[in-house]
Amino acid sequence: MALLARRTDLDRAAFGRHWRTTHAEVVCRGPGIRRYHQNHVVRDLGSVGDLSVDGIVELWFDDELTMQGWAAGATQAGYLLDEPKFMRGVSSFLVEEGAPPRPSPDAVKVMTVRRGAMPGPANLPGLLAQGCDRVRTRTRRNTLTLGLQDADGFETLWVDGTERLAEPDWQARLAGSAAYLIDEVVIV
Repeated sequence: MALLARRTDLDRAAFGRHWRTTHAEVVCRGPGIRRYHQNHVVRDLGSVGDLSVDGIVELWFDDELTMQGWAAGATQAGYLLDEPKFMRGVSSFLVEEGAPPRPSPDAVKVMTVRRGAMPGPANLPGLLAQGCDRVRTRTRRNTLTLGLQDADGFETLWVDGTERLAEPDWQARLAGSAAYLIDEVVIV
């Protein structure tokens, strides 16, 4: 998984267009991707503090060796050269998969970036599914660093509608966390 921040001279729409098209094509030139989901931030829902992102990447591989082969192939295809064209920063994480897939076609995705202890199961109105990808390792890069941004886990909450997010139980759950309403784009 990776946290992405857009260049300051781009709005979220321009950032999303480049990511969804040009960058997705470059990423897919690397071999071995099992799944590739882009999570475009539609709206900040919680107190983001020093953690402000415009997208969250989910890439799945069969194993770490396959992931390393993809990285080499994607780099040769121009992956790293394309990043500065639309991003100002990226932080990458190797995680243990735990987030649930979309439970229904009309489900709304909310993601939180967690530091410290992961929250327990939620009993929220309209919650359809919940899970957490726990961080195993963090990758620091020499280029396009995001500074203080960090994570111990990525929580995914699927809800039956955006109107639920205004309810007190949801407001309490999202308060004090970096929480985002997501437009999930499935590339692979």
